[in-house]
Order: sequence, then structure tokens, then C-alpha cells
Amino acid sequence: MKVLHIIRSNDDQLARRIIEDMENLNHSDHALLMIQDGVYMRPGTLRAFACAEDVRARGIETNLELVEYDRIVELIFEYDKVITW
Repeated sequence: MKVLHIIRSNDDQLARRIIEDMENLNHSDHALLMIQDGVYMRPGTLRAFACAEDVRARGIETNLELVEYDRIVELIFEYDKVITW
């Protein structure tokens, strides 16, 4: 099952622990979408996206794939399950 995890905060310890577990188990069918203050998070091996507008609003640089709102909507429909942290 393809799962998209939407991360809203860099400080969510439960989300960090779950993501680390998925990376350790090599869950390639999971992906991360960082929005709001979640764009400060630096994921490991999972496929990861960051909301372009939130990155620009915070004036940061990231090597994550930047996505606009229309692509975010597409991602939500591409995955079987969406979990928001």
C-alpha cells in the first residue's frame, strides 16, 4: 500500500520516530510531503517533497523536490493512504 505522510511540524517526535522506522525497514512505498514548518525536517532515504511556497516563505534552501499546490493535490490522489502529522 502506497502511503503519503504529510509533515506539518519539524518538532513532532512521534512522526520522526515512525519515519525513522520506515526508513530502517526500507519502505519504498512510503513518501513524505513537508508543509508549513515541516519543511525544516531533513528526511533520510524515503522519497520526499516540500511545499515550494512554504520553503520560499521561510527563506530556506532545501535539496528536496519542491512542489506547488497543484502537484500536492495530485500526490494526495496518487497514494492509497494519506497520514497527516
